[in-house]
Amino acid sequence: MMNNKRSSLTIMMLWCAGVALALTMLASLGGCATFSGAEDRDARFSAQDAVYEANSNLNIALVAAIQYARLPRCELNPDLVICSDQQVVDKIVAYQNAAAKALDDAEAVARAENSTKEQISPKMTALSTAMTALTSAVSALPRLK
Repeated sequence: MMNNKRSSLTIMMLWCAGVALALTMLASLGGCATFSGAEDRDARFSAQDAVYEANSNLNIALVAAIQYARLPRCELNPDLVICSDQQVVDKIVAYQNAAAKALDDAEAVARAENSTKEQISPKMTALSTAMTALTSAVSALPRLK
């Protein structure tokens, strides 16, 4: 019995430390960069920077999300001090999929030689929206049950 409690406490401490590190890194990077009033070429460069930043933010958010998803499910183990909720995991997976798709779309238009501000702007807006939803969901992950 003592080993189970000690093991559970160790898992809880490692999980909290990992999530805290990931969220700290995510907060330090900030949101997606935007552009305003630039020519098409400058808009592409600005969009490329924003895509690079969003990719980093996505990877950092995934670290915390994966750590959370790997925890035992609360529904199966109601006595655990720290656990993950399947509905929360499903929600984060949906946000991650939307963010990954928005990132791919934004990257494609940002890398295209002939893309214009008018083509780039909606993709960057969609990327910013998707990343905001994902990072908000990950930042709201419960620390303890």
